Amino acid sequence: MSRRIGIAVSVDAVRAVAVREGVVLWAAESSLDGRSIEEAVAELLSVRRVRGWPRPTIIAAVGPARAQLRRLSGLPPVVDDAALTRLVGESAGRFFLKNGIPLVTTGVRRDRDSDGEGWAGAIEQPVIVALDAACRGRGMRLSAVLPTLSVLPHALHGDSLTWHDGDVSACVIVADGRLTGLQRTIGGSAASVVANDAREAVPLLATLGADAWRFADAYGAAIASSRDPLAIRPARSRADVPVRPRRLVAAGIACSVALVIAIAGPTLMARHTAAQATAALSLLAPQRRTAETAESDLAHVSAALEEVAAFDRDRQPVTLLLDDLAHALPAGSALVTLRVDSAGGTLVALAPRAAALLERLEHVPTVSTPTFVGPVTREAAANAEVERVAIRFSRPRRSATVPASRRTP
Repeated sequence: MSRRIGIAVSVDAVRAVAVREGVVLWAAESSLDGRSIEEAVAELLSVRRVRGWPRPTIIAAVGPARAQLRRLSGLPPVVDDAALTRLVGESAGRFFLKNGIPLVTTGVRRDRDSDGEGWAGAIEQPVIVALDAACRGRGMRLSAVLPTLSVLPHALHGDSLTWHDGDVSACVIVADGRLTGLQRTIGGSAASVVANDAREAVPLLATLGADAWRFADAYGAAIASSRDPLAIRPARSRADVPVRPRRLVAAGIACSVALVIAIAGPTLMARHTAAQATAALSLLAPQRRTAETAESDLAHVSAALEEVAAFDRDRQPVTLLLDDLAHALPAGSALVTLRVDSAGGTLVALAPRAAALLERLEHVPTVSTPTFVGPVTREAAANAEVERVAIRFSRPRRSATVPASRRTP
C-alpha cells in the first residue's frame, strides 16, 4: 500500500498525518498566524520525508468553520448520483448558508436505512484552490477534499463526537461507524479541540501520544476514500497525468492483439453470429411484449394503491405544526406570517439571529428541510435589532415524524 497523507485545515492551523497500511509514519502541524493556507500546506509538504516515489496520495479535510455538512431529507428517487449531485449544486443557496464566499458542493451520501434522506456538504472554494495549488507546487496531486465532520468517525471512538473550529462547534452522532445526526452551533471555544483524552483516539492514532486527538481530522482524512460521495475531487488536467511506461507497453500489446483478431476473424463468422442473435431475439419477442404489458398493468395498480394510501399518510393536523413552531422559536423571536399547504409552508419571523432559528427548525419533527427564501434583513423592533427572515419548509410524512400519541384518529 502506498503512502497516504491527510491534511486538515482549521481556523488557526494546518495539520498533516502520513500513514502506510494504517500505521502512522509521522505527524506535523503548521500555524496559520499571518500566513495563507497555501504557504502552511507547502511548508508541511516540503519536509524531506514527503519525498520519494511513488508520490503519496493526498486527501484533505476542511473544518466546520469553512465547510458545512448537512443532512438532507425529501430527496427525489433519482437513480443517477451525478444528476442528484447537480441538483444539490444548483440549489446550494437553499441548503447551505452563504457569507459571500463561493461554495463548492459535494455529492450526496444516501442513508442506507431511509429512503429520500442523505448527507451533502459544501466547502469554501478558496480553500480548495489553496490546497490544490500547494500540492501542485510540490509536484503532487490533491486527490480529494472532504468536510472534517465526515472523517472524524475514522479517527475517534464514541457515539457522540464534538469538534470545535474557531467559534464554530459541531457534535456528530455516530452509529455503527456511520453519521446519523449533526448539531452545529456558532460561538464555541476558540481552540480546536475534541476532548482532552487520548483514549478517544483509535489505537493506530493513539500511538502519537497524549495529544493524538489533535490530529484526528488529519488522520481521518488520510484513511478516507477519495471515492466517498462527500469527497470533492479537483479537476485534473492532461498535463498532470503522468505517462507511465507500463501503460504504453500494455496499450501496444492490446493494439497488436486487436489487429490480429481483426485480420484473422472471418467476415462470414460475424454474419453467422449476427443471424443467430436475430433469430434468438425474434423467439423472445412475444415474451417481451407479455412482460411489458404486465409491467404496465402493475404500474397502474401500484399508482392507484399509492394514491389511496397517500390520502391518509400525508394528512397532518395543523395544530401540531403550530405547537411545534411555537416551541421552536428562540427567545426574543416573533412569528409574523405563516402560510401552510399540503406540501409544506412558508413563515416570516423576526429573530435575534436567523441562523439560530433555522437550526432550531431543523429539529422540529413536523418540519422538513427548512431553507432560506430571499435575503435576511435587519430591523429595529421594541428597542432591539432583530433579523427578518423568510423560511420555506416541507412537511414530512405523518408516520415518520408525528408520534403515535399525537396522531389524530
